[in-house]
Amino acid sequence: DGWSSVYWADYVVNYGGELMTCNIDGPEIIECEKFLRSLFEINPLKTQLNCICADGVNLISDDFDLIYLDGGDDPGETTKQFEAARKVRGAILIDDFHMKGQFIKDKPNILFKFSNDHKMAFFMNGMGHEEVEIKV
Repeated sequence: DGWSSVYWADYVVNYGGELMTCNIDGPEIIECEKFLRSLFEINPLKTQLNCICADGVNLISDDFDLIYLDGGDDPGETTKQFEAARKVRGAILIDDFHMKGQFIKDKPNILFKFSNDHKMAFFMNGMGHEEVEIKV
């Protein structure tokens, strides 16, 4: 897992909710869970954090309000995950969309452009389309 798990965990600790993070690499997800639990040990994260060793596409369901896709760098893998996520309610956020979104035909509702080399795409049913450039 990358740094995004830290940011999502921080959000859950401060605002409530539940975080499920998954990775197909068992040792990596175990280290991620240890790190997150030690980082937020003063907060009741234990009941809000689920670190699972699995292919995330098999976990996608209507239980999620937001699905954040930032797995491997394979556009085919991202497309498979996106197609599974698109069938359920809730929002989808894809990191590194400039690279991972090559095969996704749907137009994002919002495309965040941090630079030419970093874009994130946000999808939500029933929403219009717009492009936002963020200067860092």
